[in-house]
Amino acid sequence: MYVEKLHYINVGPIKKLDISFMQNGETIPKPVVIVGKNGSGKSILLSHIIDACYEIADVAFSNAMKKTEGIRNQYFKEIAPYQISIGQNAMFAHIKFKQDSSAFEYMYKCGNSSKEDYLKMYDNHISEFFNWGIQDNYKRVNTSKNDALKAFGQDVVCYFGPDRYMQPCWMGSQYFHGREVNESAFIEKTYSDKMKNPITVENEINSTIQWLISVIFDARVDIDLKNRGFKLFFPTESCNSLVSSVSVKKNVERIMSEILGDEIKFNLLDRSFKNVRFNIVNTNTNKAVVRSLDWLSTGQLALFHIFATIIKYADNLNSNESFALDQIKGLVIIDEAELHLHVHLQREVLPKLIKLFPKIQFIISTHSPLLLLGMQEEFGEDGFNIYDIPSGLSINPEQFTEFESAYEYFKETAKFQEEIKNEINKRNERPLIITEGSSDWRHMKAAFQALCADPRCSDWLSKLEFDFLEYDSKKNPNPDSVVLNMGDRELVNMCKQFSKIEQSRKLIFIADNDNRTITKDLIQNETYRNWKNNVYSLLLPVPEFRKKTPAICIEHYYRDDEIKKEVMFPNNIKRRLYMGNDFDELGFCEKNGLVCFKKNVCGDGKINIIDGNEEGGVVNYQLGVNSPNYALTKVQFAKRILNKEFPFENMDFSAFIELFKVIRDILQD
Repeated sequence: MYVEKLHYINVGPIKKLDISFMQNGETIPKPVVIVGKNGSGKSILLSHIIDACYEIADVAFSNAMKKTEGIRNQYFKEIAPYQISIGQNAMFAHIKFKQDSSAFEYMYKCGNSSKEDYLKMYDNHISEFFNWGIQDNYKRVNTSKNDALKAFGQDVVCYFGPDRYMQPCWMGSQYFHGREVNESAFIEKTYSDKMKNPITVENEINSTIQWLISVIFDARVDIDLKNRGFKLFFPTESCNSLVSSVSVKKNVERIMSEILGDEIKFNLLDRSFKNVRFNIVNTNTNKAVVRSLDWLSTGQLALFHIFATIIKYADNLNSNESFALDQIKGLVIIDEAELHLHVHLQREVLPKLIKLFPKIQFIISTHSPLLLLGMQEEFGEDGFNIYDIPSGLSINPEQFTEFESAYEYFKETAKFQEEIKNEINKRNERPLIITEGSSDWRHMKAAFQALCADPRCSDWLSKLEFDFLEYDSKKNPNPDSVVLNMGDRELVNMCKQFSKIEQSRKLIFIADNDNRTITKDLIQNETYRNWKNNVYSLLLPVPEFRKKTPAICIEHYYRDDEIKKEVMFPNNIKRRLYMGNDFDELGFCEKNGLVCFKKNVCGDGKINIIDGNEEGGVVNYQLGVNSPNYALTKVQFAKRILNKEFPFENMDFSAFIELFKVIRDILQD
């Protein structure tokens, strides 16, 4: 049974909605993803679909709805005027379903409006079966008992709500508020008027585990001991039953393999293991991957519960259907599909699991852009549908390209953290200085080498022992060096992370003094900060000659005439570091006709360094369309100073002395 079409009017925040899920005679449903902000109506949209399923099932099954003592079966969704959109008189929800040649309709109406008014105002075609008066609260389904029996007797229909929660293995049972499920009402009894599967899937996973244990036992060949040996026999009624059980077991193992990212199988344990009757082992090595289902994370267990339930429901209906996942048919609704799931499970695993069931119509709501990106990668742009609520507009996956950037940033951040950790762990036990940029450590290293021979400080500076974390940035990669993307934010985050555990040697993080909004946490009492656990941080001390412009970076430790020394490049092109005060506020230099594209840092009194490698850090002639960039990069400047290349052989490193005094104090702390 598939949802074919929705038509909602004044349903909470949804003013008008027309969505056709099955178009142009489609027989295989596409997954449907419902997105929207909190309060946009996603759960309300799903609630009517679920309510329609209950109403259809109630036509044929005596246990479809929960009983309320003394009155009719209790509605899944009540008819209440508070659900009507503000300022409107009535609300309507009309849903069409289909299963093979059978069709079903659901009509829900609340408020003051007649059927005639509805048809005139909204031009929606509904069955003549439906009829209501102006003031009637009305809910009906148009189906026959035989069609309802077929719909729920052949297809999987289930709903996973936003309140689902898996009990962790460490939590005492008295503290887990799962709902008790009377499985006997659905599985053990096989009367024709009883549903085999409840529509709403409860939190309790124990019933799924009991079913899985039964499958594992049924998939075994037993041994019949004889006087002089033994023979194998089938403990089940027939060979076909054994093959069916093995198939079901393989299907569930496939689900678990996708979740764990490893080829696994369920391994039956003997009774000496007490409450643990099977574990999860690698198919090739037979080594345990997971001790038991209880040891899965909440997210892993939640995913397993959803997709194992689909197989279990199909097995309850007809075990033959469990032979192939791609033959299981039905409707699965998941509200907040990303619930409990790590980003890897959202993007990489959940879409793959959905794709294993092409004849299941998945209708899911989500807040997760990563899930949408994963769906796009797995199904392609035309393989699934995204609808924005409350508008009901079909959204092209390309509209979520900003999410791709966000995810790439996340991956790069995680990769960076791992790389920096590895680099730090590679070093010896000497204190390690970690700088904000790849040019900073070069300037400090050059200054240290020069000042160790300077009589003003050589007596104490030459005795200091430390190393620099030497690296290059992605903008200036070097195949022979470590490549890291560092910055002030990364430096602050690293201090917070590394200070959480004891470090084997001192880590000293040094940032520029040009962005205190971000780096204010790196300093205390205008000297340095002790984060504890051998983690320290500081900002570059401001030299006396920069006191009037204290927002400085490492290049400002040199005086302006040294910063602006020119370097000759091929084709007689002279490059140098430019500063904001080389240009007027419009980025124009009247003296030589050069133009700076980074106008926001230009103007009299501004000392910002124009990095020729940054976006906008281009200095060329105003009318020269193909004119080269005359701005030297910060890294080129630093490398030439460290290598003592002309014209930087005799730089004045006096301003660095105060910096090394702070480092000395930290080393002595």
